[in-house]
Amino acid sequence: MTERTFVCSDGFSLAAQCYRPPSTPTNVTQTHNKKILLLHGWLDNCRSFWKLAPNLLESSYEVVALDLPGHGLSDHRPPAGPTVMLPEAVYYVAEVLDKLEWNHQVTLIGHSMGAAISLAYTAAFPEQVERLVLLEGVGPLTKPDEDVTKHLRRHVESRMKGNVSLYFNNDKKGPRLHASLDAAIETRRKTATLSPGNQYLSQEAATELVTRATRPHGTQVQFLHDYRLTWPSLMYMTHTQVAALQQAVRDCPTCILLAEDGWPFEQERLDGVKERIQPQQFAILPGSHHFHADPASADLVSEHILQFLESSTS
Repeated sequence: MTERTFVCSDGFSLAAQCYRPPSTPTNVTQTHNKKILLLHGWLDNCRSFWKLAPNLLESSYEVVALDLPGHGLSDHRPPAGPTVMLPEAVYYVAEVLDKLEWNHQVTLIGHSMGAAISLAYTAAFPEQVERLVLLEGVGPLTKPDEDVTKHLRRHVESRMKGNVSLYFNNDKKGPRLHASLDAAIETRRKTATLSPGNQYLSQEAATELVTRATRPHGTQVQFLHDYRLTWPSLMYMTHTQVAALQQAVRDCPTCILLAEDGWPFEQERLDGVKERIQPQQFAILPGSHHFHADPASADLVSEHILQFLESSTS
């Protein structure tokens, strides 16, 4: 595994970890037709795939796990503007694939928010994506049409107040400090239990995520992610828009894997998703929202993904 930085055409830098099969020389950038880009979830980073990425190498895949904008070691958006919305993330995925010269036959594997980005990218650029794997995610978060003004107001008010906190230090509502790395890890684990459903996060997975996601701050540690990511979104997609994205990927072989104790998707929503996407593989597996990263469940997730990739190879 090697670290890599992609400098996009707008000067924005994105960090990534790259995995190649053992037989691949480290100075070779493109030797395999089997290419996989991994996209993590909200407030996570590329170490979300610390268990999955090595397993994919066993089938000779070249794998790149990306730190999305504002996450991990990637750049944050400038202060004079909102944080990256989902369509912006799709743009940066396009930049990375261009830098990799992966212009076709790419497999996208996304977790949670990364699944939404993967779905949207596949819908917009179907000629580039050969296969799609959605982990604990079936599309962008939607809000009712009639709530658009409410969410717009919440974003504006949060952004005005938050900018003062972040850039003028007039109060203590900026990025929180933690006494130690262990304390930050426990905070991350607790956050999982406060999420909808019966979610949890293993010590091992939390350690991988938080070690990359923090930096020393005196004797304490501070999370690296863009604090503005916790603010209400400027705009949400509607159900009709997301349904159109799901419909648009029907011709791409797709695998959807959900966790028994993961995000509590409504059955009606899942039925609609399956009707529109018509996934080649759909399964609900043991584990929680990070079932691909927790050691107790990760191997089974890997097995299902590898089985799908093998069965859908043209």
